[in-house]
Amino acid sequence: LAIEAGAGFPLADFVAQVERFGYRLGPPLKQGAPRSDGLLIRTVIALALAGNAMMFAIAIYLGLDGGPVYRLFRALLLVLATLSVAVGGPVFFRSALAAARAGILHLDLPISLGILFAYGGSLWAQLAGRADGSYFDTLTVFIALMLLGRWLQQRVVEQNQDRLLASEGAQGLLCRRISTAGQVEVTPAPEI
Repeated sequence: LAIEAGAGFPLADFVAQVERFGYRLGPPLKQGAPRSDGLLIRTVIALALAGNAMMFAIAIYLGLDGGPVYRLFRALLLVLATLSVAVGGPVFFRSALAAARAGILHLDLPISLGILFAYGGSLWAQLAGRADGSYFDTLTVFIALMLLGRWLQQRVVEQNQDRLLASEGAQGLLCRRISTAGQVEVTPAPEI
Protein backbone atom coordinates (compact mmCIF):
# COMPACT_ATOMS: atom_id res chain seq x y z
CA LEU A 1 0.00 0.00 0.00
CA ALA A 2 1.40 3.37 -0.97
CA ILE A 3 0.08 6.81 -0.14
CA GLU A 4 1.27 9.80 -2.09
CA ALA A 5 0.65 13.38 -1.06
CA GLY A 6 1.61 16.72 -2.49
CA ALA A 7 3.55 19.48 -0.75
CA GLY A 8 0.36 21.17 0.49
CA PHE A 9 -1.03 18.05 2.16
CA PRO A 10 -2.00 18.76 5.82
CA LEU A 11 0.04 15.89 7.29
CA ALA A 12 -0.38 16.94 10.95
CA ASP A 13 -4.17 17.04 10.57
CA PHE A 14 -4.16 13.65 8.86
CA VAL A 15 -2.08 12.08 11.64
CA ALA A 16 -4.30 13.64 14.32
CA GLN A 17 -7.42 12.28 12.60
CA VAL A 18 -5.97 8.77 12.30
CA GLU A 19 -4.75 8.74 15.92
CA ARG A 20 -8.17 9.92 17.11
CA PHE A 21 -9.51 6.54 15.96
CA GLY A 22 -6.92 4.73 18.09
CA TYR A 23 -4.19 4.13 15.54
CA ARG A 24 -0.65 5.29 16.30
CA LEU A 25 1.54 6.64 13.54
CA GLY A 26 5.17 7.33 13.97
CA PRO A 27 8.72 6.47 13.21
CA PRO A 28 10.24 3.20 14.38
CA LEU A 29 10.85 2.93 18.13
CA LYS A 30 8.19 5.51 18.98
CA GLN A 31 7.47 5.02 22.67
CA GLY A 32 4.84 6.47 24.94
CA ALA A 33 3.36 5.93 28.35
CA PRO A 34 0.67 3.26 28.41
CA ARG A 35 -2.68 4.93 27.86
CA SER A 36 -4.47 2.20 29.77
CA ASP A 37 -3.12 3.26 33.18
CA GLY A 38 -5.98 5.71 33.78
CA LEU A 39 -8.42 3.05 32.66
CA LEU A 40 -6.87 0.58 35.10
CA ILE A 41 -7.45 2.99 37.99
CA ARG A 42 -11.08 3.46 36.96
CA THR A 43 -11.49 -0.31 36.65
CA VAL A 44 -10.10 -0.98 40.12
CA ILE A 45 -12.36 1.67 41.64
CA ALA A 46 -15.40 0.29 39.79
CA LEU A 47 -14.59 -3.25 40.94
CA ALA A 48 -14.33 -2.06 44.56
CA LEU A 49 -17.66 -0.22 44.25
CA ALA A 50 -19.30 -3.30 42.70
CA GLY A 51 -17.98 -5.55 45.46
CA ASN A 52 -19.35 -3.27 48.14
CA ALA A 53 -22.68 -2.91 46.34
CA MET A 54 -23.05 -6.69 46.15
CA MET A 55 -22.24 -6.94 49.86
CA PHE A 56 -25.20 -4.69 50.69
CA ALA A 57 -27.45 -6.27 48.06
CA ILE A 58 -26.90 -9.82 49.32
CA ALA A 59 -28.57 -8.93 52.61
CA ILE A 60 -31.59 -7.68 50.70
CA TYR A 61 -31.61 -10.78 48.50
CA LEU A 62 -31.52 -12.97 51.60
CA GLY A 63 -34.63 -11.40 53.08
CA LEU A 64 -33.88 -8.01 54.61
CA ASP A 65 -36.97 -6.04 53.56
CA GLY A 66 -37.76 -3.37 56.10
CA GLY A 67 -36.53 -1.18 58.90
CA PRO A 68 -33.71 1.32 59.24
CA VAL A 69 -30.95 -1.11 58.16
CA TYR A 70 -32.87 -1.88 54.96
CA ARG A 71 -33.29 1.81 54.19
CA LEU A 72 -29.61 2.43 54.93
CA PHE A 73 -28.55 -0.37 52.59
CA ARG A 74 -30.84 0.94 49.83
CA ALA A 75 -29.36 4.42 50.26
CA LEU A 76 -25.82 3.01 50.19
CA LEU A 77 -26.62 1.12 47.00
CA LEU A 78 -27.77 4.39 45.42
CA VAL A 79 -24.55 6.13 46.49
CA LEU A 80 -22.34 3.30 45.23
CA ALA A 81 -24.16 3.14 41.89
CA THR A 82 -23.90 6.91 41.49
CA LEU A 83 -20.16 6.75 42.15
CA SER A 84 -19.83 3.83 39.74
CA VAL A 85 -21.59 5.75 36.97
CA ALA A 86 -19.44 8.82 37.73
CA VAL A 87 -16.20 6.81 37.59
CA GLY A 88 -16.91 4.32 34.80
CA GLY A 89 -19.59 5.98 32.72
CA PRO A 90 -17.46 8.72 31.13
CA VAL A 91 -15.25 6.11 29.43
CA PHE A 92 -18.24 4.89 27.45
CA PHE A 93 -20.13 8.19 27.24
CA ARG A 94 -17.20 10.06 25.65
CA SER A 95 -16.50 7.28 23.18
CA ALA A 96 -20.17 6.95 22.20
CA LEU A 97 -20.50 10.71 21.75
CA ALA A 98 -17.33 10.94 19.65
CA ALA A 99 -18.50 8.06 17.46
CA ALA A 100 -21.96 9.60 17.07
CA ARG A 101 -20.42 12.93 16.06
CA ALA A 102 -18.31 11.11 13.45
CA GLY A 103 -21.43 9.31 12.19
CA ILE A 104 -20.20 5.90 13.36
CA LEU A 105 -22.32 3.36 15.18
CA HIS A 106 -20.10 2.09 17.98
CA LEU A 107 -20.55 -0.58 20.68
CA ASP A 108 -20.18 2.10 23.36
CA LEU A 109 -23.54 3.58 22.34
CA PRO A 110 -25.69 0.68 23.61
CA ILE A 111 -23.42 0.34 26.65
CA SER A 112 -23.91 4.03 27.44
CA LEU A 113 -27.65 3.84 26.91
CA GLY A 114 -27.81 0.73 29.10
CA ILE A 115 -25.96 2.50 31.89
CA LEU A 116 -28.16 5.58 31.67
CA PHE A 117 -31.44 3.66 31.44
CA ALA A 118 -30.52 1.23 34.24
CA TYR A 119 -29.46 4.08 36.50
CA GLY A 120 -32.47 6.24 35.65
CA GLY A 121 -34.94 3.37 36.02
CA SER A 122 -33.42 2.24 39.30
CA LEU A 123 -33.38 5.79 40.63
CA TRP A 124 -37.03 6.24 39.69
CA ALA A 125 -37.93 2.92 41.37
CA GLN A 126 -36.02 3.90 44.52
CA LEU A 127 -37.70 7.29 44.73
CA ALA A 128 -41.12 5.74 44.06
CA GLY A 129 -40.57 3.22 46.85
CA ARG A 130 -40.54 0.20 44.51
CA ALA A 131 -37.61 -1.86 45.76
CA ASP A 132 -38.30 -4.59 43.21
CA GLY A 133 -37.42 -2.25 40.32
CA SER A 134 -34.07 -1.07 41.64
CA TYR A 135 -30.99 -2.72 40.13
CA PHE A 136 -28.16 -0.57 41.44
CA ASP A 137 -26.10 -3.62 42.41
CA THR A 138 -26.39 -5.11 38.94
CA LEU A 139 -25.48 -1.77 37.38
CA THR A 140 -22.28 -1.47 39.42
CA VAL A 141 -21.24 -4.99 38.40
CA PHE A 142 -22.07 -4.26 34.74
CA ILE A 143 -19.95 -1.11 34.74
CA ALA A 144 -17.06 -2.88 36.47
CA LEU A 145 -17.10 -5.77 33.99
CA MET A 146 -17.37 -3.46 30.98
CA LEU A 147 -14.40 -1.46 32.25
CA LEU A 148 -12.40 -4.62 32.91
CA GLY A 149 -13.09 -5.80 29.36
CA ARG A 150 -12.15 -2.39 27.95
CA TRP A 151 -8.92 -2.34 29.95
CA LEU A 152 -7.94 -5.83 28.79
CA GLN A 153 -8.70 -4.88 25.18
CA GLN A 154 -6.74 -1.65 25.46
CA ARG A 155 -3.71 -3.40 26.94
CA VAL A 156 -3.60 -5.92 24.09
CA VAL A 157 -3.98 -3.17 21.49
CA GLU A 158 -1.24 -1.09 23.13
CA GLN A 159 1.14 -4.04 23.27
CA ASN A 160 0.53 -4.81 19.60
CA GLN A 161 0.96 -1.16 18.60
CA ASP A 162 4.19 -0.91 20.56
CA ARG A 163 5.51 -4.08 18.91
CA LEU A 164 4.68 -2.73 15.47
CA LEU A 165 6.22 0.67 16.14
CA ALA A 166 9.31 -0.89 17.71
CA SER A 167 10.09 -2.78 14.53
CA GLU A 168 12.98 -1.52 12.48
CA GLY A 169 10.80 -1.22 9.41
CA ALA A 170 12.63 -1.45 6.12
CA GLN A 171 15.96 -1.01 7.95
CA GLY A 172 15.52 -4.47 9.45
CA LEU A 173 14.88 -6.22 6.14
CA LEU A 174 17.87 -8.00 4.71
CA CYS A 175 18.38 -8.97 1.09
CA ARG A 176 20.87 -11.11 -0.71
CA ARG A 177 22.62 -9.61 -3.67
CA ILE A 178 25.35 -10.80 -5.94
CA SER A 179 28.37 -8.59 -5.78
CA THR A 180 30.43 -7.61 -8.81
CA ALA A 181 32.86 -10.34 -7.80
CA GLY A 182 30.02 -12.88 -8.09
CA GLN A 183 29.66 -13.55 -4.37
CA VAL A 184 26.39 -13.43 -2.43
CA GLU A 185 26.24 -10.64 0.15
CA VAL A 186 23.62 -9.95 2.79
CA THR A 187 22.68 -6.27 2.59
CA PRO A 188 20.05 -4.09 4.30
CA ALA A 189 17.11 -3.53 1.92
CA PRO A 190 17.35 0.28 1.82
CA GLU A 191 20.86 0.02 0.35
CA ILE A 192 19.59 -1.82 -2.70
